[in-house]
Amino acid sequence: MTIKKYSGMMIVLFLASPGCMKSYDKLFQEGLELKAEGKYNESIKKFEEASTKKATAEVYKEIANYYIEYTKDYDKAESFLNKSLLIDPNYPNARHNMGLVFLKRYEQSMDVNENKNFLVSADKWLSENIAKNPEFGLSYAEYGMVLFYENHFKEALSSINAAMEKGINKNYGHLLIGKIYFFGYKDYKTALEHFNIAYNDFSKDSYLLKMLASCHKNLNHKGESHAYYQKYMKSLQENGASAALIDKAKAEEASLTAN
Repeated sequence: MTIKKYSGMMIVLFLASPGCMKSYDKLFQEGLELKAEGKYNESIKKFEEASTKKATAEVYKEIANYYIEYTKDYDKAESFLNKSLLIDPNYPNARHNMGLVFLKRYEQSMDVNENKNFLVSADKWLSENIAKNPEFGLSYAEYGMVLFYENHFKEALSSINAAMEKGINKNYGHLLIGKIYFFGYKDYKTALEHFNIAYNDFSKDSYLLKMLASCHKNLNHKGESHAYYQKYMKSLQENGASAALIDKAKAEEASLTAN
């Protein structure tokens, strides 16, 4: 606020802060840059502010991404994806992410009360997105996991390999393939080969660190398993995981020395 006097009259000028002057495009770009730097809590603020300037399918999709990837709040993610699809019903990214929401809900339900309806919905969204957008590689990858949960292991691997051929991050593809070999085929040696490749990009990923520890444990590599459980627990602590999850990891590691 600036105060100036002219001929005995006091005029108050309110000066807009730099943030108020930013356009949608500027805010959206800043959000993308912060996201790329791993500053997710800062990036969501930029996307939310951008959405007040202009409602677009892209910005609502980015807000939904935050709730899918970082807070695991799938209800909020779905609500923003619905907003995105109201603007552009054919937006491939939003349609893909809607399938991903249902896939994540299914995975979440597996530990409590398995809900196959989530898997059916994931199948519908992802298979339709592939049909409408045959070059959208990520949908092939996540659809591969749907096929895996439907016990179609061979078809699942084919879908993920197709995703890699279409340009998705190959290390992410190896992470998914490793999961299929570990849980599906119980082939821990092959699973480990794929997880080791994935480690090039996801060396701080809690899930991958746990899978590497589990592979070595099943192959009776106690030293390697112990080292990865240590990294896994450190990752959980850094990411603010619950005390219950950390205690579970400690108990799993303790079982190595008990055997």
